[in-house]
Amino acid sequence: VTGTATAAGAATNGEAILTDSAAHFESAVNPGDAIFNTTDESDGYVLSVTDDTHLVAALFNGSANDFSVSDAYVIVPAARKQVRFEAPSLTAGHTFLLPYLRKPLPVYSRYGRFPFPEAWLLAICYGAAVRFLSDDETSEQKTRHLQGLFDAGVNQAKKARAVTILRTRRDPRRR
Repeated sequence: VTGTATAAGAATNGEAILTDSAAHFESAVNPGDAIFNTTDESDGYVLSVTDDTHLVAALFNGSANDFSVSDAYVIVPAARKQVRFEAPSLTAGHTFLLPYLRKPLPVYSRYGRFPFPEAWLLAICYGAAVRFLSDDETSEQKTRHLQGLFDAGVNQAKKARAVTILRTRRDPRRR
């Protein structure tokens, strides 16, 4: 996706708004796509698509890390997966529910958030601590303890997800 900014979007709290009155962002751009301001030579990620002509991005490594009027930009889509079925369902209205796990959105702005449930964040932090401390030979006991906390958090998240799936199977209106 290429274009030119039609309004200024100053950098605020690590975010810059791109406005392009000729764009169609809603049908072509998703959070996580790479974005490049080729005028100030900054690069970054799309954080959210506000509407068809506006999006929010985090930009780095440029002279201003924002969008000025007439700045040229390029957006490169992130890799996506597609599920294809060999044949359609024989019964109308059947749906296929696929739980989707992905890397978190990049959080480079002051107010950005990871799209994980709050209860999972502690387990993710324990896992990160295990990887960080695994290089330190003096903290083997700490590493084992944190690994146990990480494993317990992952198991708790799996159980919560399983309960949610079972509830939606019993009552399809909960989807």
